[in-house]
Amino acid sequence: KSKRPLNHIEWSDKCTKAFEELKTALTQAPILQTPNFTEPFILEIDACDYGLGAILSQEYDNQLFVIAYASRTQTAAERNYFPTEKEALAIYWATKHFRPYLEGTMIYIRSDCRALQWLLDTKDSSGRLARWAISLSAFNIVDIKYKPGKINTNCDTLSRYPLSPHLTLLNTTSSPPLLNLWDNCTLLDDIRTEQYNDARLKPIVDILSNPTHPLHHKFHPPFTLINGILYRYRSPSNNTHQRLAGMQHLLVIPKSLQSQILSWTHDHPTAGHGGREKTLYRLTNRVYWNTMRQDLIQYIRSCPSCQKYKYINQSLNAPLQMHIVQEPWHTIGVDIMGPFPVTQRQKQYLLVVVDYFTRWVELFPLRTTTSSDIAHILVNEIICRWGCPTYILSDNGPQFVSELFTNICSSLGIRNKTTSNYHPQTNMTERMNRNLKPMIAQYAQENAHSWDRHLSKLALSIRTSVNETTGDTPAYLNFGRDPKLPLDLLITNPGNNEPLLP
Repeated sequence: KSKRPLNHIEWSDKCTKAFEELKTALTQAPILQTPNFTEPFILEIDACDYGLGAILSQEYDNQLFVIAYASRTQTAAERNYFPTEKEALAIYWATKHFRPYLEGTMIYIRSDCRALQWLLDTKDSSGRLARWAISLSAFNIVDIKYKPGKINTNCDTLSRYPLSPHLTLLNTTSSPPLLNLWDNCTLLDDIRTEQYNDARLKPIVDILSNPTHPLHHKFHPPFTLINGILYRYRSPSNNTHQRLAGMQHLLVIPKSLQSQILSWTHDHPTAGHGGREKTLYRLTNRVYWNTMRQDLIQYIRSCPSCQKYKYINQSLNAPLQMHIVQEPWHTIGVDIMGPFPVTQRQKQYLLVVVDYFTRWVELFPLRTTTSSDIAHILVNEIICRWGCPTYILSDNGPQFVSELFTNICSSLGIRNKTTSNYHPQTNMTERMNRNLKPMIAQYAQENAHSWDRHLSKLALSIRTSVNETTGDTPAYLNFGRDPKLPLDLLITNPGNNEPLLP
């Protein structure tokens, strides 16, 4: 039998008031303060059978200041841990919870478990203790000191949830049923009352409800009274094969109840926060008021939940940057294809150069794709033949962003542009590569190692083919004339009046 005296406390309004004042004082200045990151932090933790508690504080100028409180219940699996593991779990959880405060600062941990002092220095830990020790190594934990439970009552209180510890779920909450539309529902009565009070609907109700009214027989609007409630007659569709969805008589909603109807047909779980067309379909098949569409659009636009969770269907792409090409070889695009099967000439890659103005293409098979190889072809084969371009557009390959390639472009006054990451279609050369791949595959299908044999002929084919964008051939745009092809020599019969060379 316990010899501890029993304390009988008679709870009164004064006790409740004192308790609330105590809670307020613990969560306000001067006890609760903002963190001072020039001073070390003190992390006091505790774990009971079913909960964890932690207090983050600092001590300087001979005063102890609280920075934050934290507590949570343990999961069903965590309640099976040994007491020492639960205390270690409290340290792991508290450092993770207060990470924004603790990272990069000195930390002193206080616990009422003396066995935790080995956690930082142990070399033989395994399983979850090893994982926790690895996680704690990221923090500057100076020391873990033992603090007896008698003086660690603040964290002990936080760790003890007010429910019994044997319960499996401690965070159960009761919520009202979602589908309670018709409990004590007086919607029709409210609509009838508000229709008589509505300044626009009351004259219509008075005319229809009074047979002796002088306008009763002359007034034939699409409205009718059913059980004293105003409805609007819905004319059938002209399409006989289309079903009449909804009701034949639409309930007329007065101004004062329109927002409530909008809430029920949009916000309620049975409506699911539908979009404009879905919600409008619900309304137009059941109720009526003359500004329904405009009110619905404005209501959905101002719905906080829809703005927070719905997808944005509008395009969020930034405006396109116009790149104006003024003359031939003003802007060129370069790209590297491959690796392909190694040919007899040890070629494995293909450098593709395209002129943006004329769509003229140059093809160069390569053994390697170093920056010196690319720079050599750029100077000797492109610049020496066509002149210096103003812009060179390429991807972010190491050959095109290297110091050698950048210095050559800078010394020649060429501005180097690169495509956006994961958006290669910015470079026109990628579209040319799409055309080249099947052409090369078709002529190298018998011998894959001979793909470089017909590159010059394929280049001629592209240069003399009409481009769908420009409407003309690259050769004509580049030279002002169409070169003669082997086909022209076969089908052309030269006349006798053609001048002969002397």
